[in-house]
Amino acid sequence: MGLTTEQAHKQLENVLLNGRILVNGLPLTANEISSLLMGEKMLFSKATRLDQQTEAKKEPEKKE
Repeated sequence: MGLTTEQAHKQLENVLLNGRILVNGLPLTANEISSLLMGEKMLFSKATRLDQQTEAKKEPEKKE
């Protein structure tokens, strides 16, 4: 079973905040980590909206 959007967001955020990420053998600066977090939050927001749209399409249309 795959991760939900929210679970994936939490895991990635945890890695960015608590993990040791090296680029070319050097740790990321605070500004780089901040930029990554802001970008990830933007993507999470977009993914959440897409999830909501997908769920809305799955719901059968109600006839009046």
